[in-house]
Amino acid sequence: MRTVSRFESNLLRILHCVLGHSHVNQVLPALVRPATRPECLSRDAVDLVQHSLASGTTMTLTRGGAWMQHRHIRGDAICDGNLWQRTEPARLGFEFSPASIDLLMWLTQSDATQKMPIWIPPTSRTLTPGDQFLLYLTVTALRETTLISDWYETNVIRGNALIALAMPEQFAEAKVMPQPDIDQWIDLDDGWVLEAIQDELARVWTDVEKNKCRITRPDSMQRLGRVQEQILDQLFDSAERNSRRDLCRFVLEVMKRIADAHAQRGQWIGSLDTTDLRLADRTATYQCASVLLRFGARLRQWQSASQSVGYFDEGYAESQLWKSLWESCDAEDSLLHADRVLQELSF
Repeated sequence: MRTVSRFESNLLRILHCVLGHSHVNQVLPALVRPATRPECLSRDAVDLVQHSLASGTTMTLTRGGAWMQHRHIRGDAICDGNLWQRTEPARLGFEFSPASIDLLMWLTQSDATQKMPIWIPPTSRTLTPGDQFLLYLTVTALRETTLISDWYETNVIRGNALIALAMPEQFAEAKVMPQPDIDQWIDLDDGWVLEAIQDELARVWTDVEKNKCRITRPDSMQRLGRVQEQILDQLFDSAERNSRRDLCRFVLEVMKRIADAHAQRGQWIGSLDTTDLRLADRTATYQCASVLLRFGARLRQWQSASQSVGYFDEGYAESQLWKSLWESCDAEDSLLHADRVLQELSF
């Protein structure tokens, strides 16, 4: 039998919301009502937090796509299956520092009746991947509210690669340029996290592209395009440095969904009001609208490089996997359609 205080009960309710067990509207009273923060949590409360994080993060990754059968690189070999079949159990799992408890206590104590203040992590600690994943889940849970509108300006959010990858529209709306540290999520120990959310990222970026037809202001389109370009540049550079091009599979998936035989320029700029724009500004706006399509050139470079790798060459497994992903996503056809749309946008 566990016994917790009212503050601890509210903290656990907020944590369950962050983990996707309830909607944010159900915990808004706990988020907006000020509460006195205790010096520490009870042992029972800490045990419940630990249990919730252990089971909740696993469930979140599973819902995001970890259960699906995919192929990814492991060292010099290609492994297939779901995440748990591809990865040794010892390599899976998050380590959470006291910063995660501090975040949860801060969420519970804050008075957000006017405007939620910004959480600043303890200066004496570096956030672990587990802390950053919890922060990513927190921002995901609260992004539809106005409670965290200023959070995107902070270094801890701008540098969180998971938040940047999953929320380009939010950064653009906040007029903030992300600076994601993607390298730490691409190495062998943490690359499994990006593997698990590939399908979720494909959904998010597909929605971003489809929503562009509703954007009317050129400056809004330019901000979104620059944010997308910054994120994709960082991702592609890191994937290339670490020989993990397979972690860009979601880009191929998005291309397949948005660039087909019926694709036309109106899907990207259909609502734009460019009446008063100079030709140079109009061209720049169209380029920002088509940022993801223009990354097709780099995808082709990867495909060309993969085709030249021999059996005894370094990177053979990665090249074989990339060629397999290229074929399964019908990338050649998708990029041909993307080229046609880009040509239409050049006039």
